[in-house]
Amino acid sequence: MAFDAFIHEGGYPEVVLESSRAMKDNKTRNRELDGIREAASLTHCPNLTIVTRDQEEDVEDPRGTIHIVPAWKWFLRQ
Repeated sequence: MAFDAFIHEGGYPEVVLESSRAMKDNKTRNRELDGIREAASLTHCPNLTIVTRDQEEDVEDPRGTIHIVPAWKWFLRQ
């Protein structure tokens, strides 16, 4: 379960958003991180978030910090 979304403000992407139920195994983790990195490269958007079921972590990347947040916490921020 994954999707990419770009939240636009004034015609430019402000957020690159992706979801993954879990990123506990390396194959899934690498796939999701590679996907959001590619989206960040294409959009030049530094605000990167992966919404998960229950994981939380920040991953430092040259394109910007990738925030991995549980869905409940992401919804409370919105």
